[in-house]
Amino acid sequence: MLNEELIGIFSHHATMLQRVATREGLAVAPYLDKIREEVRKRFDREIGKTLTPNRKKKLQDDIAKITSVNLQAYVNELRVTNRAVAANEVVFVSQSVDEVLKSDVPVVIPTASAVNAAIVGSAIKVGKGRHQTYNNLMKNFWTQYTEQMEAIVVGGFVSGATTDEIVNQLMKDVDSTLTRTRKSAETVARTGLNHAANAARDTYYQDNDFVIGYRIISVIDSKTSQTCRGLDNKVVKKTDKNYEALKGTLHTNCRKSDVPEIDGRYKMEDDDDKRITNFNKGNTYNKNSDKKRTGGVSGGRKSPKGVDSNQSYYQSLKSLKAADQDNILGSTMGRAFRNLNDPDAFAKLTIDSLGNPYTIAQMRASDNALGKILKEQRPTKRYRK
Repeated sequence: MLNEELIGIFSHHATMLQRVATREGLAVAPYLDKIREEVRKRFDREIGKTLTPNRKKKLQDDIAKITSVNLQAYVNELRVTNRAVAANEVVFVSQSVDEVLKSDVPVVIPTASAVNAAIVGSAIKVGKGRHQTYNNLMKNFWTQYTEQMEAIVVGGFVSGATTDEIVNQLMKDVDSTLTRTRKSAETVARTGLNHAANAARDTYYQDNDFVIGYRIISVIDSKTSQTCRGLDNKVVKKTDKNYEALKGTLHTNCRKSDVPEIDGRYKMEDDDDKRITNFNKGNTYNKNSDKKRTGGVSGGRKSPKGVDSNQSYYQSLKSLKAADQDNILGSTMGRAFRNLNDPDAFAKLTIDSLGNPYTIAQMRASDNALGKILKEQRPTKRYRK
């Protein structure tokens, strides 16, 4: 079937996009190194001097400028990359559909201005009932950490220590802040890039009537959120009231892809395409110094394995060992998943119609099959090591 072949194509393409997002997140490193170097030099200029209120204000402004200039330069780099990714997505989706459609159906290719308008004009969901624009996502990143660096200066010169001692302590605070900045950059890079890619695709979907909607395809690995696990392989048509609410990124660090769903009148015989899974198997868990499990799977991921293009996240999860299922879902939900023994039903009962995840308490209170199972569960038993 045509749509199954597109799922296979886009599933492999999503892996490439995540590599680009990871690379862009790491690209913040030289900017942070430059901030640290310039901030240290600026602090050193105050050693041995009396820090009057005016000098302190000047120092505060200089540190803020150093931080904002470098982080804005990094954000500008992200914007350039995201525009390039968005332009490529339009070409990619057009070529992919054309390759499998093999029809003379007229195709509309969105303009660059239409794609850019979609990127900045569509909302990014960052939590239940909370959204922000693409521009705010980028701006909030550099302003947040600029303010934090300013706060270090404001709160740093209040003790009776020497300027030299204070500067050494301030640099420890600077290093801590830059570590958080580095981690936040990865989130901004991944969220922004995936938003741009999905927004670009949606302009193509909206302009072409043979695309009746999109199918949500989530990354099949242990890091996928409850929201994206539950929505995986869900078809959302243009006539669906939740079309806008479910498209694009659904939370920070969202990695889902919106794959075009083609009108069923266009058929194909070849349905042998695969999507990939990166589930980690083997009970290799992170442990603390006492050799007790702390959650999460350690080590590199297994080589990608192909699964049927129509197979959903929870259908794939069913093939794992119970211990691996529990590592992803938690022991309570893992046992409930096995007791319900219906991956599709489990997916629907763990999220609401807008993809917002239910808590275990909410699921337990529900009058449905999963709620009944959760009510009847006994306290969790630990696996033997």
